[in-house]
Amino acid sequence: MVYLLSAALPGGALEALIGDRVFPDELPKGIGVVAGADPDYPAAVYTIVDGQRDYNHDGDTGLVPYRVQVDLYARTSAQVNDMRRALV
Repeated sequence: MVYLLSAALPGGALEALIGDRVFPDELPKGIGVVAGADPDYPAAVYTIVDGQRDYNHDGDTGLVPYRVQVDLYARTSAQVNDMRRALV
């Protein structure tokens, strides 16, 4: 999630490619293919897949490592690959 957030911050590599079109869970209505209109691509959707509290011998560390799934949407595979490289 840190990489996603840092890439999405103003001036980040992802922002340069998709602007503010980073959404939680699903693309909002009106984003994507609309008959007779240009889709608002590229875009990214992130979903928190898993997050469990972290414990050590002293108990709860207060940290929660998350696994995040990111779905990338674009008109071409080249655009998707550019977005993927910006995230990794």
